[in-house]
Amino acid sequence: MPDPVRHILKVMKTTLSISEALVDAADLLARLNGKSRSEVIEAALRHYLKLHETDAVTEQLNRVYASEGDAPDAFASEASRRVLEQADW
Repeated sequence: MPDPVRHILKVMKTTLSISEALVDAADLLARLNGKSRSEVIEAALRHYLKLHETDAVTEQLNRVYASEGDAPDAFASEASRRVLEQADW
C-alpha cells in the first residue's frame, strides 16, 4: 500500500556514503520485506529522527534552567515559610 504522505511531499534524490556492510544489510531487509532500498533507508531515518525529536526541546529547557541560577525565589521562600509556620510540629 503506498504511503499517502510520500505522494504529497516532494521526494528528493541524494547521494550518501554508507558502508558496504550497511548497504548489504539494508538490501537484504528490503528484499525480505518486498521494499526498495530507499524505503528501508527512509524508514530507518524516520525512526532515528523520531527517537531524537525531543533532544532539541531538552537542550532548550536545560539552557533556560541554567540561566535561572540557584538564587532562591523570594515568593517561594515566603510561601514556604508561611506554610511551615502553620504546620503542627
